[in-house]
Parts: sequence; C-alpha cells; structure tokens
Amino acid sequence: MTRTPAEAAGRLAGELAGLARRLQASEAEEGAALFTREDVDRIVSGRLAREQKRTRQRVAELEREVEGLRRLTPGVDRGEEAS
Repeated sequence: MTRTPAEAAGRLAGELAGLARRLQASEAEEGAALFTREDVDRIVSGRLAREQKRTRQRVAELEREVEGLRRLTPGVDRGEEAS
C-alpha cells in the first residue's frame, strides 16, 4: 500500500491527536490507560517480527559457516559426519 507524503502525514497527525487525547485522559484520571490493547499488540508484533528476522539471518549465517567448514574438511560430505 503506497501512501503519498500527504496521506502519511495525515495518518501520523491522526495518531498523534489520539495519543494527545489519551495523555490528557491519563493526566486527568489516575490509572487511565495510556496505550490501547491494539497499541500493545502492534508494538509486541513489531518486536517479535524483528527478532524473528534477526534469528533467521543468524541461522542462515551459521549454515553458511558450517557449509564452508564442510568444504574444508576432507572426507566429509554434506550431512555426513567424519568417522
């Protein structure tokens, strides 16, 4: 979904206005929630996605390293252990 800069700015302005309302409510009413469940879900989902991406990249890096070591080890084929 491609947004124009004006659309992106409008969306951001709406989110900031919502946050300002929640901040005011939080200041006026002790214990009022600052973040909605959707906010928390979005934050957690984003963090989880980034962590999964880092994990996949690290696994791929280690697989390349293992493959390189296998190529350097005589008598060891892919997936077989040396005796």
